[in-house]
Amino acid sequence: MTEAATAPPPLLRLDDYVTGLAWSPTGDRLAATSLAGDLAVIDADPAGGREAVHEVGIHPGGTLCLGWSRDGATLATGGQDGQLRLRHRDGRQRVCELGAWVNALAWSPADPGRLAAAAGPVTALMNLDGEVLGRDTAPSTVTSLAWSTDGRRVGAGAYGSLSWYGPDGGEPVKRFEWKGSILTLAVAPNGKWVASGNQDNSVHVWRLWTAEDMEMTGYAAKIQQLAWDPTSRWLCVGDLGEITCWDFSGRGPRGSRPRTLTGHTRRITGLAFSGKVLASASADGTIRLWRSLSTKPEAVIDLNDQAAPHAPAEIVALAWHPDGGRLAVGMADGRVELVSPDHAPPAR
Repeated sequence: MTEAATAPPPLLRLDDYVTGLAWSPTGDRLAATSLAGDLAVIDADPAGGREAVHEVGIHPGGTLCLGWSRDGATLATGGQDGQLRLRHRDGRQRVCELGAWVNALAWSPADPGRLAAAAGPVTALMNLDGEVLGRDTAPSTVTSLAWSTDGRRVGAGAYGSLSWYGPDGGEPVKRFEWKGSILTLAVAPNGKWVASGNQDNSVHVWRLWTAEDMEMTGYAAKIQQLAWDPTSRWLCVGDLGEITCWDFSGRGPRGSRPRTLTGHTRRITGLAFSGKVLASASADGTIRLWRSLSTKPEAVIDLNDQAAPHAPAEIVALAWHPDGGRLAVGMADGRVELVSPDHAPPAR
């Protein structure tokens, strides 16, 4: 039987469902957003008193996405109000009107002054002044963005295709046609593969840049959680209560069976690696830690409030601190927790 750690006091409480969590690259700040339009930026150093800046209603209708620039100097948020907001460390702010819900954004891994934003069917490439350098309109809503590891291309997933743009946007330089609806994208750290989680309960994988592809089907639900391990050997896929891990070493996973990790009782809502440890979060209120993808978890962290069993915790967001020592966890009721894997009792 696996033992479970009890929940620590909440770090903060937002006004609605947590829509995103992101650590700055140095790990000194944590940003959190909610469907109420909240943005909270927290000093994550306990010695600093965890000072928090909490702004309410910055995106009327809901804050949908956020992300830090590679150098940590700028935080971007997008929302249902059609705005992309840039907050610089020196206090300057920029607002860009994109005209439709901004439901995805992604910073270049190579250039801290370049980011992509998705607003309805539009993919826009922007600079730190909020200036749109180039844009393209797809036939359907763009649902996810992901940069190649070298920062030379950014991919935009939508119904029917995965389009690739140069760092200044404009017309696609390459398009992977596929008759399906993409929900999320994940590029392997080695830059060889890009995977999509899809509305039709499948995972599609393309080789960059040849477009050679393969598909994994038969999942129980639409796929919204994907994670590559740091070596790019394993692609982990979150489904209803279980995680499948596909081995991309050697000849790859074609024709093979995945490793399966089980134990969660509801859908998987977060997957994230820190070194050899995979953290999986679930709507059942627990986080499981899997070292080297062993089929038995190393530990389970239970965030359900034992004093209020009628109101179980529903985890909806998960983010590792850059040093791997802490996890930020977001809840459907607006709570944001910090948990330490070191305080979780080992599985037995």
